[in-house]
Amino acid sequence: MKTSIPSYSFFLSLASIFIVSMGYGIVLPVLPFFLESLLETGTRSISWHTGMLTGIYMLTLFIGAPFLGRFSDKVGRRLIILIGLGGFILSLAAFGFSKTLGMAYLTRGLGGLFAAAVSPVALAYVSETALEQQRARRFAWMSTASILGFLIGPMLSGWVSSLPVDIPWAVDSQAGSFALPFLFTATIGIIIWICNYRWLPGSNRSQQRSALGENAPDLVRRKFLPFLLILTLLVAAGLGSFEVGLALQGKLLRLTPFRISLMFMECGLIMIAVQLLIFDLLTKMVNTYLIVALTLLAMASGLWFLPKTSGFGTMLFLVGLVSASSGILTPFLSYRISQNAGTAQGETLGKQTSMASMGQAIGSIMAGMLFDANMATSFRLMAVLILTAAIASVGIERMLRTA
Repeated sequence: MKTSIPSYSFFLSLASIFIVSMGYGIVLPVLPFFLESLLETGTRSISWHTGMLTGIYMLTLFIGAPFLGRFSDKVGRRLIILIGLGGFILSLAAFGFSKTLGMAYLTRGLGGLFAAAVSPVALAYVSETALEQQRARRFAWMSTASILGFLIGPMLSGWVSSLPVDIPWAVDSQAGSFALPFLFTATIGIIIWICNYRWLPGSNRSQQRSALGENAPDLVRRKFLPFLLILTLLVAAGLGSFEVGLALQGKLLRLTPFRISLMFMECGLIMIAVQLLIFDLLTKMVNTYLIVALTLLAMASGLWFLPKTSGFGTMLFLVGLVSASSGILTPFLSYRISQNAGTAQGETLGKQTSMASMGQAIGSIMAGMLFDANMATSFRLMAVLILTAAIASVGIERMLRTA
């Protein structure tokens, strides 16, 4: 029988997820300006390298997550989390001191690889060490920590990079040093790493395998695990397309940057709210795929009608609909995938992280490529794909009911 480890170990897992997400978000606002000082070339080159540097982070995360998750199944979670967190902190600090383009690409690629050793492995750790009645709520909190990190990162980046601090061997802006946000985040990360090293308990592998084996999913449900992974990719693609398309549509409608930022803030806050308030209730319902289908339908509806909207109030409503849907689906799919993973928690959750990163990249690229040709195309193409997944979910629910 599995026993819960001390509560502080869960907060250490939350902190690890938070700092990795914050480390990703803190790069985004300063990256074009950092490259401008680094490259001293035209705007087109800066835009291209901004996209490529973000892409290489996602690529190494996509490649590394399944393998590092599987490795943690064999050697334990604590070691992989410590290596991943330490490597991520060092690569983040090194990126801030990059003075060549090659160094920038190397450190961002390593950052994604080390992040792949934290996010899925921390989820697997929580899955194995929480009591069954705690697991759903803890998965929701892990997702919330990730969203908070992503929201706080860009805000801190803009403020810290403007401080009049001169750092030797670093690329400087007119106001301050570009290295400062990365050093600031790395300092917080070092504190979190030390706390993990000092207080994160090791896992009892034999006890966890026994407990997970006792609660192993039946073969009928386990065979639908690939479908849950595909759903993860679609939801992430929908969210990536939505975020890029929303920013471009806001600019097209001549909304002020403040109003566009309000919509993104609304997006994050609604996702956090639904995860903390109703996610736990949904996990206790037995009709898993019916819940998924209804939530996918709501997300598809928001994406379909958003391009037709010109009023700010209506946009806020549709943004809220898409945000609430993705806020429910993201941790809900992680939770159900974990339930169906059996003893291969690290490998399976690593695959989910990999699919999510690939989906977000595909959705973002699709929105950027299709938006100029036809504003509505990227939104509606993604809406059709998600609607198809909703219909498939209803079919699976019926199959499970008769199995």
